Amino acid sequence: MLGCSRDTIPFNYLGVPIFVGSPKARFLQPLADKVKFKLASWKGKSLSMIGRVEIVNSIIYDSLSYKFQIYRWPSNLLKLIDKWVRNFI
Repeated sequence: MLGCSRDTIPFNYLGVPIFVGSPKARFLQPLADKVKFKLASWKGKSLSMIGRVEIVNSIIYDSLSYKFQIYRWPSNLLKLIDKWVRNFI
């Protein structure tokens, strides 16, 4: 009647996955993979150490801060993201 499609859970709303129950790593893994791909694309750029730290602070952590406020992320996924960031810097 309204032209809206019916979707099944899990789905994304405003860039954040919506699902039933506690967050599992498999639901949040695509968000972590986006971080990995961003870091990999910046790896080849000739950036100074301070430039890399600034990129991580302003883009990676700011984009994830909204998503961190919605769900309590699994610790193994947070450790993995932290490892990727440390390797980038």
